[in-house]
Amino acid sequence: MESLTDHAWKKIIQRAHVESFLGAKFLRHHISTKYGQNIPQNKIHKYLSELGLAKPNIREQKKRKRCRYEREHIISLLHADWCEYKGKQVIAYEDDASRKILSIREFDNATTENAIDVLKEAENQAAVFNALIEGLNSTFKEA
Repeated sequence: MESLTDHAWKKIIQRAHVESFLGAKFLRHHISTKYGQNIPQNKIHKYLSELGLAKPNIREQKKRKRCRYEREHIISLLHADWCEYKGKQVIAYEDDASRKILSIREFDNATTENAIDVLKEAENQAAVFNALIEGLNSTFKEA
């Protein structure tokens, strides 16, 4: 695939948009299949916006602030998580600040009782803790 000049890819975008009236995401696929050219979606969107054919993407207007559940002091916040590994369900509690795993066990089924048992182990490992984040997962909820 040869490199396109600014004028060439703008011409391809205009022609493809007149043919299909698609947005940048699908127009990229249309250009790739029909013209054999790979033009990045953000480049297509930017050019369509310049022509007034696309609305600005609100999500990309400004950087959003992220909420992080993280503490500065060790053992002030625990994080609970579970996963499936080799047919077993693994439940783990870690200290959010130090990332130290306080308690981890594997079970045939991740039930509320098993999660509480592992939490009690983590409580015994941790001297003091102030808060706990639990993943909102149906596995730990009672019916």
